[in-house]
Amino acid sequence: MKPLEGTFYVNLFAHYRPVGDPVWFTRSNPAESPKPLLDLGSCHSNGIKVICAKVPEEDIPYLSPSLQQLKGPNDLFQYWKKFASNASRNIHE
Repeated sequence: MKPLEGTFYVNLFAHYRPVGDPVWFTRSNPAESPKPLLDLGSCHSNGIKVICAKVPEEDIPYLSPSLQQLKGPNDLFQYWKKFASNASRNIHE
């Protein structure tokens, strides 16, 4: 299954905070923790695919060719509105 295939999806964010440990975030991760997200380095796009300095192309097949950067909640909302508007136009044409 590829991300975002289908008609509907849920954008879910879950946050973990151990009970009784208010400074948990200051400690190092345990050895069995999942690896951190990829450091992509600098990236560029030819409009069809993205090439990043530190990662082979086959490791990032779902990175947006537009290299859209969302820097806050309003950016994300505006991006959703733009996408919804384009999707609606495509359905009704």
